[in-house]
Amino acid sequence: MPEIVLGLSIVGAVSGFISGLLLGNVVVSLSLFILLLLLPTLLLYARYTVLINRKIASFCLFVDLFARYYSSKKNIVLAFREMVEECPKDLLPDLLLLINTLADGGDSSFALQQFAERLNHPWAFDFATYVTSGLEGETEDIQAALNRLTNEMFVQQDEKEERNSEIHSIWISLILVIIICICLIPYNQSLLKESYRLYFFTADGQAILSLAVTVWFISILLAFIWGRRYH
Repeated sequence: MPEIVLGLSIVGAVSGFISGLLLGNVVVSLSLFILLLLLPTLLLYARYTVLINRKIASFCLFVDLFARYYSSKKNIVLAFREMVEECPKDLLPDLLLLINTLADGGDSSFALQQFAERLNHPWAFDFATYVTSGLEGETEDIQAALNRLTNEMFVQQDEKEERNSEIHSIWISLILVIIICICLIPYNQSLLKESYRLYFFTADGQAILSLAVTVWFISILLAFIWGRRYH
């Protein structure tokens, strides 16, 4: 997947650069080069951010589920196996991989570290540390640590949901502004008859449009990524 995105970025950047040169406008050429070079990577990272965000949101339920099964079984490996049917779908592949590694007699510490690195969140690393200490016999009972982590996660998730509501309000306002600006374009052209020719058939107008489109697309994607990241 990264190789495909890299290929698309290079092809798009070269195509945009050549298109700008054919128009005889260096600013348009550089703007299209930067836009088409960054766009596939930003879109991929935005998708990755959404997927990781969903996994982290499901991780609260994952740990709570594991804690309940561990409380009744008092066996870490058995608790992982028993929770498969109720495991959140976003984390089921990671859970099955972890169970298979533990069942095959692999390095449990390494397997849990890999599990945490795939989520790339402090909660996951804390969970891996607690479970590893239980598997290696450093801690006889990890129930208290799991309960503490679960409580902390749900408190922070509630705070994040409050922030999300604020971010959604900002996004709605931003979308309304964009719609209003787009609707004002025909009105602007009706007032300034020469504006269409100015922006589309002159070098300065094409340069302004290309810069505006580049900044607009990149800003929207960066704002989306920032808004969706999970602390």
